[in-house]
Amino acid sequence: MRRTDLSSGARTQPPSVDRAGSGKAGPALILGAALLGLGLGAYAIERIIPRRPMLRGRVIYRDGDYEIRDYPAFHALEMSLYGGREDALQRAFERVSGADRDGERPAALLDPVMQSRRSNAADGDDTGFTHGRWSVRVPLSAARAADCGFESVDPRLRVISVPAQRVAVLRFTSTEDVAFGINRVMLEDFVEDEGLEAEGPVFYAYYGLSRALPFGRQHEVLLPVSP
Repeated sequence: MRRTDLSSGARTQPPSVDRAGSGKAGPALILGAALLGLGLGAYAIERIIPRRPMLRGRVIYRDGDYEIRDYPAFHALEMSLYGGREDALQRAFERVSGADRDGERPAALLDPVMQSRRSNAADGDDTGFTHGRWSVRVPLSAARAADCGFESVDPRLRVISVPAQRVAVLRFTSTEDVAFGINRVMLEDFVEDEGLEAEGPVFYAYYGLSRALPFGRQHEVLLPVSP
């Protein structure tokens, strides 16, 4: 491409190196820089915001993304409220997290946040995710379970004791409601195929809700089964 020097009549410079397509380089570079910045920001957040300690179960069987785990007994902070799956989850988690912000004591909450539907779906809602009454529970660390005083913060919060139990698990990463429904059915089929007997409602487990960005978050479907 030639460039004309307007100050000296019609004189032209020698042809420059071919820069075909250079007009598209600007937006591409901007997009690349934005993605790099987003990635670095996510990495920084991962380093600055520590991962929440986890309630750990002993894996006794694994087949791909399916597992069977034995969990010990634990205490949990539970809240029940009405709404859609994601809306109820976020409102309950924010309320529970607010009750946990006490600088004079060690953090009480553990991953994963667990959610189950306590009432039937509204008429016409086959998935059960649009509206319903949900129970959201967050495991408590042993140091805070005995004397936490959470009920005084919000009367809807209560500390419950969860007995030791065996659960079937299916891991996935999608945040779409349809994915939660599909994985629930897949886990129920797995339990039936393995000759196990379900012993409670399905729970959805969420890891990493305390992070500002959703990168690296993992979800699971949990179904208590007979030992």
